[in-house]
Amino acid sequence: MKLSTMNESMGEESEIKKILVIVQGLQGSFSGLQEDVSILKSDVSSLKSDVSSLKSDVSSLKSDVSSLKDDVSGLQETAEFMQEHMATKEDLALVRAEMATKEDLARVRAEMVTKEDLLMLKSEVFEHVDGFAHQNQKFDHELVAAQAKFNRVEERVEILELQAGIGA
Repeated sequence: MKLSTMNESMGEESEIKKILVIVQGLQGSFSGLQEDVSILKSDVSSLKSDVSSLKSDVSSLKSDVSSLKDDVSGLQETAEFMQEHMATKEDLALVRAEMATKEDLARVRAEMVTKEDLLMLKSEVFEHVDGFAHQNQKFDHELVAAQAKFNRVEERVEILELQAGIGA
Protein backbone atom coordinates (compact mmCIF):
# COMPACT_ATOMS: atom_id res chain seq x y z
CA MET A 1 0.00 0.00 0.00
CA LYS A 2 2.67 2.21 0.66
CA LEU A 3 4.02 1.73 -2.78
CA SER A 4 0.76 2.44 -4.45
CA THR A 5 0.25 5.41 -2.18
CA MET A 6 3.72 6.52 -3.04
CA ASN A 7 3.12 6.02 -6.71
CA GLU A 8 -0.06 7.92 -6.43
CA SER A 9 1.69 10.55 -4.42
CA MET A 10 4.48 10.75 -7.02
CA GLY A 11 1.95 10.85 -9.77
CA GLU A 12 0.20 13.67 -7.99
CA GLU A 13 3.51 15.45 -7.43
CA SER A 14 4.34 15.05 -11.08
CA GLU A 15 0.90 16.40 -11.99
CA ILE A 16 1.41 19.27 -9.55
CA LYS A 17 4.83 19.98 -11.06
CA LYS A 18 3.28 19.99 -14.55
CA ILE A 19 0.53 22.31 -13.34
CA LEU A 20 3.15 24.48 -11.63
CA VAL A 21 5.17 24.67 -14.86
CA ILE A 22 1.99 25.56 -16.76
CA VAL A 23 1.07 28.19 -14.13
CA GLN A 24 4.59 29.62 -14.26
CA GLY A 25 4.37 29.72 -18.07
CA LEU A 26 1.00 31.43 -17.80
CA GLN A 27 2.42 33.92 -15.30
CA GLY A 28 5.20 34.73 -17.75
CA SER A 29 2.64 35.09 -20.52
CA PHE A 30 0.46 37.32 -18.31
CA SER A 31 3.52 39.37 -17.39
CA GLY A 32 4.30 39.76 -21.11
CA LEU A 33 0.65 40.64 -21.77
CA GLN A 34 0.73 43.23 -18.99
CA GLU A 35 3.83 44.80 -20.56
CA ASP A 36 2.13 44.73 -23.96
CA VAL A 37 -1.01 46.34 -22.46
CA SER A 38 1.17 48.98 -20.75
CA ILE A 39 2.94 49.68 -24.06
CA LEU A 40 -0.42 49.85 -25.84
CA LYS A 41 -1.73 52.27 -23.20
CA SER A 42 1.35 54.44 -23.71
CA ASP A 43 0.89 54.26 -27.49
CA VAL A 44 -2.81 55.18 -27.15
CA SER A 45 -1.90 58.10 -24.88
CA SER A 46 0.70 59.23 -27.42
CA LEU A 47 -1.86 58.89 -30.21
CA LYS A 48 -4.36 60.95 -28.20
CA SER A 49 -1.72 63.64 -27.75
CA ASP A 50 -0.92 63.52 -31.47
CA VAL A 51 -4.62 63.77 -32.35
CA SER A 52 -5.01 66.72 -29.99
CA SER A 53 -1.99 68.39 -31.59
CA LEU A 54 -3.45 67.70 -35.05
CA LYS A 55 -6.76 69.22 -33.98
CA SER A 56 -4.91 72.32 -32.81
CA ASP A 57 -2.99 72.46 -36.09
CA VAL A 58 -6.22 72.06 -38.08
CA SER A 59 -7.82 74.85 -36.04
CA SER A 60 -4.80 77.06 -36.73
CA LEU A 61 -4.99 76.21 -40.43
CA LYS A 62 -8.69 77.08 -40.47
CA SER A 63 -7.86 80.44 -38.94
CA ASP A 64 -5.10 80.98 -41.50
CA VAL A 65 -7.43 80.04 -44.36
CA SER A 66 -10.06 82.43 -43.02
CA SER A 67 -7.46 85.19 -42.84
CA LEU A 68 -6.35 84.43 -46.40
CA LYS A 69 -9.98 84.55 -47.55
CA ASP A 70 -10.29 88.00 -45.96
CA ASP A 71 -7.08 89.10 -47.66
CA VAL A 72 -8.27 87.83 -51.04
CA SER A 73 -11.61 89.57 -50.52
CA GLY A 74 -9.79 92.82 -49.73
CA LEU A 75 -7.64 92.43 -52.82
CA GLN A 76 -10.74 91.82 -54.93
CA GLU A 77 -12.33 94.99 -53.55
CA THR A 78 -9.15 96.94 -54.29
CA ALA A 79 -8.99 95.56 -57.82
CA GLU A 80 -12.65 96.42 -58.41
CA PHE A 81 -12.15 99.95 -57.03
CA MET A 82 -9.12 100.46 -59.25
CA GLN A 83 -11.00 99.13 -62.24
CA GLU A 84 -13.89 101.53 -61.59
CA HIS A 85 -11.80 104.62 -60.81
CA MET A 86 -8.67 104.22 -62.90
CA ALA A 87 -7.98 106.72 -65.64
CA THR A 88 -8.39 105.40 -69.15
CA LYS A 89 -6.26 106.23 -72.17
CA GLU A 90 -8.97 108.62 -73.28
CA ASP A 91 -8.93 110.38 -69.88
CA LEU A 92 -5.16 110.80 -70.10
CA ALA A 93 -5.44 112.12 -73.65
CA LEU A 94 -7.94 114.77 -72.44
CA VAL A 95 -5.59 115.79 -69.64
CA ARG A 96 -2.68 116.09 -72.06
CA ALA A 97 -4.80 118.25 -74.33
CA GLU A 98 -5.52 120.64 -71.45
CA MET A 99 -1.94 120.79 -70.19
CA ALA A 100 0.16 123.90 -70.66
CA THR A 101 2.54 123.91 -73.58
CA LYS A 102 6.15 125.11 -73.54
CA GLU A 103 4.99 128.37 -75.09
CA ASP A 104 2.37 128.82 -72.34
CA LEU A 105 5.04 128.31 -69.70
CA ALA A 106 7.39 130.77 -71.44
CA ARG A 107 4.64 133.44 -71.39
CA VAL A 108 4.00 132.82 -67.68
CA ARG A 109 7.70 133.04 -66.91
CA ALA A 110 7.92 136.35 -68.75
CA GLU A 111 5.08 137.76 -66.63
CA MET A 112 6.38 136.37 -63.32
CA VAL A 113 8.03 138.54 -60.71
CA THR A 114 11.78 138.05 -60.64
CA LYS A 115 14.05 137.62 -57.66
CA GLU A 116 15.44 141.11 -58.23
CA ASP A 117 11.89 142.53 -58.17
CA LEU A 118 11.25 140.81 -54.84
CA LEU A 119 14.53 142.10 -53.38
CA MET A 120 13.66 145.64 -54.43
CA LEU A 121 10.17 145.28 -52.90
CA LYS A 122 11.73 143.91 -49.72
CA SER A 123 14.04 146.94 -49.54
CA GLU A 124 11.07 149.32 -49.92
CA VAL A 125 9.12 147.50 -47.21
CA PHE A 126 12.11 147.71 -44.85
CA GLU A 127 12.37 151.47 -45.50
CA HIS A 128 8.71 151.90 -44.55
CA VAL A 129 9.12 149.72 -41.46
CA ASP A 130 12.17 151.74 -40.43
CA GLY A 131 10.11 154.94 -40.86
CA PHE A 132 7.35 153.50 -38.63
CA ALA A 133 9.91 152.43 -36.03
CA HIS A 134 11.46 155.93 -36.02
CA GLN A 135 8.02 157.52 -35.71
CA ASN A 136 7.13 155.13 -32.86
CA GLN A 137 10.37 156.03 -31.06
CA LYS A 138 9.58 159.74 -31.48
CA PHE A 139 6.09 159.17 -30.02
CA ASP A 140 7.62 157.29 -27.08
CA HIS A 141 9.91 160.26 -26.31
CA GLU A 142 7.00 162.71 -26.57
CA LEU A 143 4.89 160.50 -24.29
CA VAL A 144 7.65 160.40 -21.66
CA ALA A 145 7.98 164.19 -21.84
CA ALA A 146 4.19 164.64 -21.57
CA GLN A 147 4.04 162.29 -18.55
CA ALA A 148 6.85 164.22 -16.84
CA LYS A 149 5.03 167.50 -17.52
CA PHE A 150 1.77 166.03 -16.21
CA ASN A 151 3.53 164.81 -13.04
CA ARG A 152 5.00 168.27 -12.45
CA VAL A 153 1.58 169.89 -12.89
CA GLU A 154 0.03 167.36 -10.51
CA GLU A 155 2.70 168.13 -7.89
CA ARG A 156 2.01 171.87 -8.19
CA VAL A 157 -1.74 171.28 -7.86
CA GLU A 158 -1.16 169.25 -4.68
CA ILE A 159 1.01 172.02 -3.22
CA LEU A 160 -1.63 174.64 -4.06
CA GLU A 161 -4.39 172.46 -2.57
CA LEU A 162 -2.40 172.12 0.65
CA GLN A 163 -1.81 175.83 0.83
CA ALA A 164 -5.47 176.56 0.12
CA GLY A 165 -6.58 173.88 2.61
CA ILE A 166 -8.57 172.02 0.00
CA GLY A 167 -6.49 168.87 -0.22
CA ALA A 168 -6.95 165.70 1.72
